[in-house]
Amino acid sequence: MVYLRNVDCPELKQSYGKQAKHATAAYIANREVIVRDLKRDRQGRMTADILLPDGRQIAHELVKEGLAWVQPGEVGNQSLKDMEELARAAGKGLWSEPNPIAPWKWISTKPARHN
Repeated sequence: MVYLRNVDCPELKQSYGKQAKHATAAYIANREVIVRDLKRDRQGRMTADILLPDGRQIAHELVKEGLAWVQPGEVGNQSLKDMEELARAAGKGLWSEPNPIAPWKWISTKPARHN
């Protein structure tokens, strides 16, 4: 599994989680994409920039649509932060909710599952 670099979509059980999944699938369905800068993040997950043939980054498109957050602590990508602010100001996607909860906070509030 490869995660989109610098962004975090809502979890499937959160508001807009399924929409984010469907939008991502629609962007990559039956298309060739460019996987750029594949590497491990601090949590050990494989991350990359995924680009469409026209050069658009899927992560950026999701942020613009209000279907992803810029990950906290992300530095050096002001344009991505600006995209999030514009989506927030326009009330797009998850920003239409009164108090959207970031997925990293939502996960931390869930009780641990015991096997």
